[in-house]
Amino acid sequence: KGISSWMLNLTLKQHRHWIEQHWAETQKNALELSPQSIYLPCLDSRWSVSYPDIPAGDSDTELLSIPHLSHATDEISAYLARWLKQQAQEYFAPWIKQLSLESGLSFDRLHIRRQRTRWGSCSTSGTITLNRNLLFMEARIVRYVIIRELCHTVHMDHSKAFWNLVEVHDPDWRHHRRELRHQAKDIPHWAHA
Repeated sequence: KGISSWMLNLTLKQHRHWIEQHWAETQKNALELSPQSIYLPCLDSRWSVSYPDIPAGDSDTELLSIPHLSHATDEISAYLARWLKQQAQEYFAPWIKQLSLESGLSFDRLHIRRQRTRWGSCSTSGTITLNRNLLFMEARIVRYVIIRELCHTVHMDHSKAFWNLVEVHDPDWRHHRRELRHQAKDIPHWAHA
């Protein structure tokens, strides 16, 4: 027993820097997965996040109150993911219907998901899927993505005819496409979890 305790202390001393570094990284990730505030540029809304026993900081913003979970980051992350999906559904559903009517480009239904590599997609049946993390983009960029997917209901490819149709409904689509890539870098780490 004495030898194993001595060896443990020696091991801890030898690897102290590595342990401290990884502990700090774990704490940083936990903080990123438990945000104190959330800004959704698409909605131009700012939310203060309140956790059990940890009050929200800014009283001038909307309040998102996390229920009493086990404080496990995976449970908090799952709760935030559901909240983001709900926000996206509430905001994107009427918007896509409005743009569909304005453009004359019809679709069948809308799904909201956290797609890893796509901002939107359109199936041959006319189902459009939008990435919930579009909430972290400016509204004009989200509009471009919605228009692009609505245009896919006519052209299921990226042909010249497709991009010409996109240009009819969004003359600045090239700029918006570049901005989409740029703004994607600002999505908080916790939203990818």
